[in-house]
Amino acid sequence: MSRGCRNYRCPESLTDSQWASLAARLWLKVDRSGGPDACWPYIGCSLPKGYGRIKLACEFVTQASRATYMLQTRTIPGRWQLVCHRCDNPSCCNPAHLFLGTDQDNKDDMRAKDRHNRGERGGGAKLTADAVRVIRKAVGPGQTQSEVARQFRISQSTVCQIHRRRSWAHLG
Repeated sequence: MSRGCRNYRCPESLTDSQWASLAARLWLKVDRSGGPDACWPYIGCSLPKGYGRIKLACEFVTQASRATYMLQTRTIPGRWQLVCHRCDNPSCCNPAHLFLGTDQDNKDDMRAKDRHNRGERGGGAKLTADAVRVIRKAVGPGQTQSEVARQFRISQSTVCQIHRRRSWAHLG
């Protein structure tokens, strides 16, 4: 049996009074003033990355968007199931913006929306897209990979990966 949270005390389901209590506490802290199509931000306590947090009946703290999904469907998602946001707004609790998925579904959604770190957006990037284009043109006609690497202060293997389009492949 899959539990809805990691707390062994968390019930498989909630009683009617527990659902009502959760709904009252949740909707009190959700701003729905933007209308049915807008994001409904959770204005209560939140986690560092912006996800709202609320206690379930089992005293386990969960994300407000997960609690919203639970209220909408009257089910407790499995431990390894995620409640994902179509709107990419971590504080959003609009049920129309939420869907149940796996970690892979969430990663696929991130890539489809081009929100993942690659190229210059990567935290450790030493090169720009323009520099990569220059490296690709420089390798071969007159310059070795080692010479290009010294010029850009990167390793020869990095130049090789760029030249073979194994890194920075998104530049085409």
